[in-house]
Amino acid sequence: MNNKILILAFFIGAIVYTSSSDNVPSYKTNCTLLNGTITVIVNYTKNENRRSTVTYEFSPNATANGLCPKGDQLKDPIQHATFNLKENGTVLTFELLQNTGKTNTAVDQGHWGVTKMTFKYELQQADEKIQGKREAISNGSFFNAPVNRTYSCSKDKIAFESVLLVVNATSKRNISDNETVVFNEKGMGFIYFNTTKAPNSGEYDNYYCKADQKVADVVPIIVGCALAALVVIVLVAYLIGRRRAVAPGGYERV
Repeated sequence: MNNKILILAFFIGAIVYTSSSDNVPSYKTNCTLLNGTITVIVNYTKNENRRSTVTYEFSPNATANGLCPKGDQLKDPIQHATFNLKENGTVLTFELLQNTGKTNTAVDQGHWGVTKMTFKYELQQADEKIQGKREAISNGSFFNAPVNRTYSCSKDKIAFESVLLVVNATSKRNISDNETVVFNEKGMGFIYFNTTKAPNSGEYDNYYCKADQKVADVVPIIVGCALAALVVIVLVAYLIGRRRAVAPGGYERV
C-alpha cells in the first residue's frame, strides 16, 4: 500500500511541477521581451517546377533590436514600436501598437498587439527557380493581449499574405504564386511594456491564446482532483494500517 501511495504522489508531483531547466530562447529590447522557439518555413519552387521547403529557426544567439517610444511618447494613447530578430542574414520584424484610448484601430482599446509582420531572407538554394532577396509580408492583428499582460501561446502558425522578390532598391515583384512563407512558434511568451525598465520575472500575468485558454482552465481542475484523490487514499491507507495495528480484543500491539 505504501509503495502505491509513493507512486501516486510522484505522479501528481510530475503534473504540478514545471521544469525551469529547458533552454528556451529569449530575446529582449528596451520595450519588448520575446521567449520561445521561433521558426519560419519557406515553400519554394525549384527549377523543374517542383516544390521544396527550407526552415529557418532562430537560435538563442539571434540578435534582437528595435525602436521604442521615448519621453512624452509614453503618454500617448497610441504607441508604436518595432521588434527585429536577426540571424544569418534573415530578419523577422514585428510592428507593434499599444492602444490605451482610441477606437477603430487594428488593436482593441486597452490592448497591445502586432499589426504587421515582415520576414526578409534569401534562399541561396542551387535548385531554386527564382534567385534573389525576398520579403514576406503579413498585415493584420496578431498576438493581441491586454495592456501590461504577456501574450502566451504554446503553439501557433501564421501564413504570410504575400512574398515579394526584391528586384532593386526601388522595385519589387510579387512571387506569391511560386512561394509561400509560414511563421511558427512554440511556447511563445511576448511582452510589450511601455516603461523605462523591463518587468521582473512573472510581473506581467499571462494572457493565453484561444487554443490555450481551454487548457489553462482544465489543468487546475485536474490537479485539484488529483490532490483530493491523494488525500483520500492516504486517509484510507492510514485507517487500514491503524486497524491492522490493533490486536484482536481491541488492544494495540506494542
